[in-house]
Amino acid sequence: MSSIATYAAVDVTAHTVHRLDFAVEEEFDEFRARFEKEVPPFSLDLVGEGDGWDAITERTMAAAPHGFLYYNRLDALPFFSRAGHTTPCTTYLMGNHVFAEQMFRFNPAILLYAPLRVAIYGDRDGTTHLTMDQPSTRFRSFADPEISAVGEMLDDRLAQLLPHLGIAVAK
Repeated sequence: MSSIATYAAVDVTAHTVHRLDFAVEEEFDEFRARFEKEVPPFSLDLVGEGDGWDAITERTMAAAPHGFLYYNRLDALPFFSRAGHTTPCTTYLMGNHVFAEQMFRFNPAILLYAPLRVAIYGDRDGTTHLTMDQPSTRFRSFADPEISAVGEMLDDRLAQLLPHLGIAVAK
C-alpha cells in the first residue's frame, strides 16, 4: 500500500483576543437557569423541512429573545469530579445561525468561532462567572470588513443581553 504525501501552504494569522469575564452576584445554579431562559436552546424545528431561508430566519429570530440560542451544553463536573474537583462549570456553544450565515458567505472558516464558546463556572471562592471571548476580536482576524461588521454587531447584542442576565457593566 503506497502513501501519497501532499504538501500545503500554510497561512498563519496572529490576532489578539479579548476574554470577557463577568463576576456574577448570583449562585451558579440560579445564574445558569437565568442564562438558559434568556438564551434558549436551539431546536431543529427552527429549520423546518424544506423551508426557505426567510422562514428559517423568521422562526429563529422569534425563538431567540436577545438574538442568541445555545446549540450545545457541556457540564464539566461529572467528568472532573472523578479527579476530586467540586467547582461547577458548564460550557455552551452560543450563537445564531442567521448571524453566522452573514459571515459564512464571505469565509466558511468563521465557523472556528461561531457559535461562540461561553463558560459559566464557579471559582474556588464560590463566585459565579460568565466568561467568553469578545466576538469582534475573534472575527476581526479574518481581515474582512463584512465579517468584522457582524462581529461588532455581536458585541452590541452581547451588551444588550448582559442586563437581562443581571450583569451591569461600568462604562
